[in-house]
Amino acid sequence: MDVFAMRNALLKEYREYIASFITIADERITRYVDESLDEGYLWPDPLIQMNPAFQPAATIETLVQEGVLHSECRKIFRVNKAGIDILGTPMRLYRHQEDAIRIARDGGPYVLTTGTGSGKSLAYIIPIVDAVLQRGSGQGIQVIVVYPMNALANSQEKELHKFLRQGYPIRPNRAMRVPRDCSATPSGWGFVLARGHFAPSPGSAWNRVPINWCRS
Repeated sequence: MDVFAMRNALLKEYREYIASFITIADERITRYVDESLDEGYLWPDPLIQMNPAFQPAATIETLVQEGVLHSECRKIFRVNKAGIDILGTPMRLYRHQEDAIRIARDGGPYVLTTGTGSGKSLAYIIPIVDAVLQRGSGQGIQVIVVYPMNALANSQEKELHKFLRQGYPIRPNRAMRVPRDCSATPSGWGFVLARGHFAPSPGSAWNRVPINWCRS
């Protein structure tokens, strides 16, 4: 596939579409508009960027050995859990992920801003799962995560299930549960993450759950 040829074809069709509903009586203005469209006034040049190499840091196994994370985290947070090797391989974190986990473990707040593909989600998913594991089962609703868009909530739900379901050998009645509630706001969902027996429905329990985690 020639991506540049595809881009040029797409822009040609878009230009024709724009021109189809432009009717200008003055010839000078018409000529100026045509020249502007030909010069690509309505669309920028292709943007080519290089993603930075994010600094590697400790593995999940190392943080478990240090006592920073619960021992179950070494089984949950693994990579390449597919095919024959459904248990995957040990996960190595980026520096900003390890820093976020250590801050969260000490109970501190943080704001993380970093590039695309840098694993921002794991910087709060790992501390959340660790906190639920540390507190143990039978605690009911422990964490609420709120997203601004349903599409993002869907994506993050899949990310959670990838770690909590795929290749994680744990009995179903002790698995972490991630029910969704979208009744509070039409544009976003809050994940309710609980471990062990889960009795109350999310909608009936919003006002009774302390907000212990506020991580961005």
